[in-house]
Amino acid sequence: MLTRISTRIRIYRLAFFAVWFIIFGGFFGHACAQGDQRPQTDLRGPIRSEQFTVNRTADGIFATGLTYRPFPESAFTAHWIGMDPVRYPDQQLTRGPWYGKRKEGSAYMIKFKKLLRLDGDPVSANIRISADIKYRLFVNGVMVSRGPAAMACDYGDGMIPLQWYYDQFDSRHAFKKGLNSIAVEVRTTDGAGSSSTTGNAGLIMEAGLVLQSGKRVTVATDPSWVCDTSKSYLRDLAIDATRETDGWYTDTAYDPSWSHAVLIPETIAATWKLTESELPQMMETLVFPTQIRFYDTGGKTLSTQTASVFPIDLPASPVPQKIRLEFDRLYTGYLGMKLTGRSGTKLFLEAAETRGSSAGEIHYTMRDGVQTYESPALTDAKYVDVTITNPDAALTIDEIALDFSTFPVGYAGSFHCSDPMLNELWKNIRWIVQQNMQTYHMDSPIHQEPTCDAGDYMIESLINYYTFSSPLLVKQDLRKIASLLGKTKDRMFHTSYMLLWLQMLLHYYDYTGDKALLRELSPAVYGLLAQFHSYLGHEGIITRAPNYMFMDWGDLYGRSFHHPPASWGQAYMTAFYYKGLLEGSRLAGAIGQPAKSAEYTGEAARVKAAFAATLFTEKTGLFNNGIYGASTVKPYDWMPEDTAITYQLPYQNILAVLYGLAPRGDDQHVVRQAISQKEINMSPYFMYFVLEAIAQAGRFDDLGFAQMQRWKDISNNPVGLREGWAAGDFSHAWGGAPAYEMSSKVLGVVPSKPGFAEVTIAPHTGSLEYASGEVATPRGPVTVDWRRSDTAFTIKTSNPKGMPVVFFLPLYKNGEVIVNGKKVFSGNKVSGKETGKEIDIKTKVKSTDDFGKQLEISAPGGVYTIVIR
Repeated sequence: MLTRISTRIRIYRLAFFAVWFIIFGGFFGHACAQGDQRPQTDLRGPIRSEQFTVNRTADGIFATGLTYRPFPESAFTAHWIGMDPVRYPDQQLTRGPWYGKRKEGSAYMIKFKKLLRLDGDPVSANIRISADIKYRLFVNGVMVSRGPAAMACDYGDGMIPLQWYYDQFDSRHAFKKGLNSIAVEVRTTDGAGSSSTTGNAGLIMEAGLVLQSGKRVTVATDPSWVCDTSKSYLRDLAIDATRETDGWYTDTAYDPSWSHAVLIPETIAATWKLTESELPQMMETLVFPTQIRFYDTGGKTLSTQTASVFPIDLPASPVPQKIRLEFDRLYTGYLGMKLTGRSGTKLFLEAAETRGSSAGEIHYTMRDGVQTYESPALTDAKYVDVTITNPDAALTIDEIALDFSTFPVGYAGSFHCSDPMLNELWKNIRWIVQQNMQTYHMDSPIHQEPTCDAGDYMIESLINYYTFSSPLLVKQDLRKIASLLGKTKDRMFHTSYMLLWLQMLLHYYDYTGDKALLRELSPAVYGLLAQFHSYLGHEGIITRAPNYMFMDWGDLYGRSFHHPPASWGQAYMTAFYYKGLLEGSRLAGAIGQPAKSAEYTGEAARVKAAFAATLFTEKTGLFNNGIYGASTVKPYDWMPEDTAITYQLPYQNILAVLYGLAPRGDDQHVVRQAISQKEINMSPYFMYFVLEAIAQAGRFDDLGFAQMQRWKDISNNPVGLREGWAAGDFSHAWGGAPAYEMSSKVLGVVPSKPGFAEVTIAPHTGSLEYASGEVATPRGPVTVDWRRSDTAFTIKTSNPKGMPVVFFLPLYKNGEVIVNGKKVFSGNKVSGKETGKEIDIKTKVKSTDDFGKQLEISAPGGVYTIVIR
């Protein structure tokens, strides 16, 4: 609980503030101790989960003891309920960002309630719940869940999702012996781009409780529930608390003015095709501002206070009072507050990532007395500007806090090296990616774009594996997008992102070894590749695509790379299709369909030959961007008029190197030309492909490290990851590729067989003196610690038993190799085996490698110290 000062001291302070304000025309605040504990009836989070414990350190917030306990499958006994259409004719439909029937301006929120008497305390309470569009569930005044998980949707697809997620969890801590209040608020308007709706408002919930006596009790939505609309809900994020009394979510009596809920007709209820979300509840905890600034009406700073800042007592003022709250870092969550004041006092809160930006707002009009409010909208904030209009009475801001919320992750990976910039960058990227791990991998908490943006999520998922090891969230994302492809018949807004979904699926397989998901989603893969096959022109490359989105942010000659002219996107899209064919072949082979695998391999060979024949320019050694006039698609919003202007764009050339389309031996030339051009500044998003192509060309030690220095400003001023180098929001995780590169290239840890059945450790040193860290795998952690000098290279590693390891290490000229204290190689001669273990020693010359010679060592799982000198 927040420590409160005595009433007498508060009166004296109020008097002091009033005099001070009259004299100086300003105001000031005072502080008290802050805590994370809330009263049991507070209408705010954080939500407590039975599945993990929340921990906080200087590095961040993470979960420990995380367990995924699947619930037994059973049919719903509950029914979808809604409001009586006779009494509430205007409260039947929803309005979502992409699909909704309700007219603009008819925002409303429904309150549902059910009282339940229990003979004893529960030992378990399995709750299943969903709503259209969003819900918040309270049991005895305690918020126990919010949801449902984000559905599969695309930009403006205007279609009902093929599955509707319900959340499932245990909330035994919220119920008690005696009379219990179950209250649910359902929002029927939601501005988040990731939101979907059937167009109809509804709620479904059931709770199966087991009491200490062994007695089983079930409560489910049916016409015995009561409901009403919220009178205080003016529009989304605008609340007038004077319009209704508080306590509906805690009262243990029914309000006679409410009506009984009605069963939603089966013809409508059938549109919600219920599917269990396999995700746990989100991890939540309170974070408080660490600094407060008070401003006068002209914006001049009157005073600054640090450390504990609440409660803040403000005298009545004839002019609006302004304060700015600042957090120690960027946080994602739900903005909430507790206030004590007079009816009619108004507060306007605006969250921001940086000074002058806007990430969300709240308009709140107070009623008399103590009251609480938490925004139902997820936002991202480092600053919160508050404008208070209270001409008639004093106001106490007991607290303003952010209910931090992300997918529950443990900090499973680590990285540290001799470059402080890279160390800070790795941690900063981990933090921003975590902010975007909600019920799907978001592009950013500011935009919350649809679940179709697989280009963003593919990069985030790779970072996820190496920093959190949370493939469960990736698995649900993959299923969502496969569902979306089924709904749209293999057409998505961003055409290239469909093929990146396929890459994301194979990355998941490489990390987990989960063949079952490959088999489950193989029909979506085959349908996708068939669709792209239909885009091939007579030239053998893709010239008939409906558009060529998304290449990158930026433009050239006034034409956007977001949706480029056909001849600027054909090579780019063909490169992704070629990679998709290779991945499709690998998938088919993994699930035992050799004929399908051979079919894709054959088509890939034909596409590769056509790519070289139609696009490669001998004079420059680069690939053209496409063929002017080859497209037969008429121009429209996302396909501008084609242009005869040719440019050997860096995009298709980078992909040509990365996917093996560039002529053998020319890859270094192509990479150097692509990254040295000045007209196009490839975005942080596309830099993932750049860094991977540099590694593929064998130049990570010089070019890769040099490119990662482009993120230097982020480490020096770690607000977050910006969408572009100098534009966009600061919580855009698609620009976090260096974290993946540091773990997979600098530490050098990658799976050489799916599911880490075998691991490769091939560190790149650049100019670093040392690097160390850990990579979590499904079979256990792999640790690496290497150090180098002009005369020696030493690496210490450990990996689980049963996980063979293949090392690729620098070989010093005429040197020697010592493995676990035994010399096994000297003067280019193998001198034997390590005692008790089979060690296969090979040397390998790679002309593209800066070391000239590379040592390959194959060994069983275990602990190794290897010295090369």
